[in-house]
Amino acid sequence: EREREEEEEMEEEKEIEKDRDEDKENEEESILASWMDSAMVLEQLTEMTSIIKRLVADDFGITAVIDSEIPAHLPSLLMTIDPTLLPLVLVSLIGIVAYPPVPPISPLSLPQRLAIAASTSVSVLDTLVRIISTYDPPFKGLAADLLSLLSRRPVVVPTMIQINAMGRLMTHLIGSEDAALRQSLLRMTCCLAADPKAVQDMYDV
Repeated sequence: EREREEEEEMEEEKEIEKDRDEDKENEEESILASWMDSAMVLEQLTEMTSIIKRLVADDFGITAVIDSEIPAHLPSLLMTIDPTLLPLVLVSLIGIVAYPPVPPISPLSLPQRLAIAASTSVSVLDTLVRIISTYDPPFKGLAADLLSLLSRRPVVVPTMIQINAMGRLMTHLIGSEDAALRQSLLRMTCCLAADPKAVQDMYDV
């Protein structure tokens, strides 16, 4: 009886700690979103991210970006609704996550691992799914490309299931007239289909 009570207390403490962490994350996101509303800050972020995008597209520039702290912080800008900044962030993250060309085989550097870790938080993955579901086509395609790359990492699958990514995106996979979007979503589906829960989510749609 005593052991059961102790286990229940431990579970309650874990739930409280989890709620506290989620509240802290939401508060930090709210502060960052408010800060990004400033026109001057937005202009500076856009210019800096544009530079990062150009570096990522260059053979030498990408290595400099990978070796910096940029990959760990860039995913936080996905919450922007600015139509100029958002595609720059998405394209830059795609380049970082996709480098080197064969990520499942090639070892990842620490900054890349940090980028993937930051990009695969519940809030970031949920944001990517929301972009695919509700934004205009150019944003949908970029978000789907990034999501398909991230889905190749086994560590991402549980979070994708947690946010019901399959259930939310199946209608776009089936009904979209955008061939490139369907292709990216199909790649993501193939990665997630190895998990029985993800398959069940597909059947439940």
